[in-house]
Amino acid sequence: MVRLLLVRHCQSTWNSQGRIQGQQDPPLSAEGEAQARAIGERLRAESLSALYCSDLARSYDTAQAIGAFHDLVAVRDRDLRERGYGAWEGQRLADLMANTADWEQHRHNPQWAPAGAENGPALYQRTQAALRRIVHRHEGETAAVVMHGGGLRMYFCHLFGLTLEHYWQVNVAHASLSIVDWHDTVPTLILWNDSHHVASIPAASTIY
Repeated sequence: MVRLLLVRHCQSTWNSQGRIQGQQDPPLSAEGEAQARAIGERLRAESLSALYCSDLARSYDTAQAIGAFHDLVAVRDRDLRERGYGAWEGQRLADLMANTADWEQHRHNPQWAPAGAENGPALYQRTQAALRRIVHRHEGETAAVVMHGGGLRMYFCHLFGLTLEHYWQVNVAHASLSIVDWHDTVPTLILWNDSHHVASIPAASTIY
């Protein structure tokens, strides 16, 4: 059995400003740094054998806050990155939502992507491949993986038996913890989107 502790990165400065990040690299906000300390404390009693994250600062810095309690340095994997949003990166969510036609395509058609961006199936294949590698490496162990909202939503669509059209109906909060146990090739969801450890930390509410 392999246990995956799946954590969404903590709030970044662009999250707090309502900007689309994609594969841009803003740092954690002050609230995000507090969230990182809280998720680190939440997981300090876990027996971790490995710690993974993307190579983007908001993921790596969250992972390092976890690793500090376990003498682990996070292994950075580019395949765990957020979806590339191309021309949308850096733009404000409110401005993008004003373009109703493109926004509706984005929300309901996973094959659609803005100029220069990655579509939903490409994100799914990339992040799922990274998670399969981690599961394969750590039989009998517990591994923590700090990811981004896009990849986690795709992962849970798969676990819940949903098509990718339901991507935006699957919420994963910043700094949240989900737990999945893998027995051979069969996943069992133990915990999903638990963020009680950061309930007292004020942070911007955003879907990105």
